[in-house]
Amino acid sequence: MACPPRGVVSGRLTDEAGVALAGAQVSLHRLGPTTGDKRDAEDVSKPLMTDAQGVFAGHLDAGSYALWVEPVDSAGLPRALLQQVSVTAGAEVKLELVVPAPAVLTGRVRSAKGETVAGVQVEVLSEALPAPLQGKPSDAQPSAVTAQHDSHVLATAVTGLGGVFKALLAASPE
Repeated sequence: MACPPRGVVSGRLTDEAGVALAGAQVSLHRLGPTTGDKRDAEDVSKPLMTDAQGVFAGHLDAGSYALWVEPVDSAGLPRALLQQVSVTAGAEVKLELVVPAPAVLTGRVRSAKGETVAGVQVEVLSEALPAPLQGKPSDAQPSAVTAQHDSHVLATAVTGLGGVFKALLAASPE
């Protein structure tokens, strides 16, 4: 059985000042139905790492993908859904991506008795992907469901003393 031709996604990732984001993870999450090919498991959620110049590249089957970036913690930037990418077999998609400055969400976690709770992981979730990025994972592809679920986590934080947490969030897409 011949494998379908693939396309290439490549690009450079920077912050708003134009500084390259080295060591960032660029993830492409398949949108819509999968082909059933054995490569689907890797293509449903394809992680790529940026090099010292913020450059990344990867081969993917043709289709639509939601592109997420997760800069290293030391960059002080949030995990962000940047755009939808359409991959065409035999073609290369070249991207110049900019991670926006973060918005900061702070809060305090309390128990049912009103006591502050330290050491609790807080996840900030999106209700749904923006309309142009909504995918319908196939019931027959459990890895697609996992990738779709992971895409909804916008930020995580752990509460410190006094139950306080701080999470960095990307600006909302307009």
